[in-house]
Amino acid sequence: MKTLLILLFGFVSLSAGAEMNVKITLDSGVYSATLANNPTSQSFWQQLPVTSTLDNYGSNEKVVYLKEKLSTQNAPVAYTGKTGDIAYYAPWGNIAMFLDKGPYAPGLIYMGKFNGDLTALSQSTQIKFERAE
Repeated sequence: MKTLLILLFGFVSLSAGAEMNVKITLDSGVYSATLANNPTSQSFWQQLPVTSTLDNYGSNEKVVYLKEKLSTQNAPVAYTGKTGDIAYYAPWGNIAMFLDKGPYAPGLIYMGKFNGDLTALSQSTQIKFERAE
């Protein structure tokens, strides 16, 4: 019962428009991100904490592969990533963190903004996402 109440409280908080602040630990330090209040970001929030390898995709993205797919409910058909954006690429089930402007991509869903040093992000090979208190 206690677990159910905690889950319900978390859902009500997210539905009410509560900010979702994320602590991001990289190889070189601790940074932050602010997630958008949408179903994709909310489903990622429910999976936290997430620790993963950061892979390069081209010269302008760092990608994180997730164990579980995220919600695509009410998502736009496509999005163009901007510098500092955190997005979900639904066709592959990965998170993309943009170091520079990205292409217009069908299946790309905006999730939030990285609030940190993009150089540190570009040089990192590991990442941990946690809920910020």
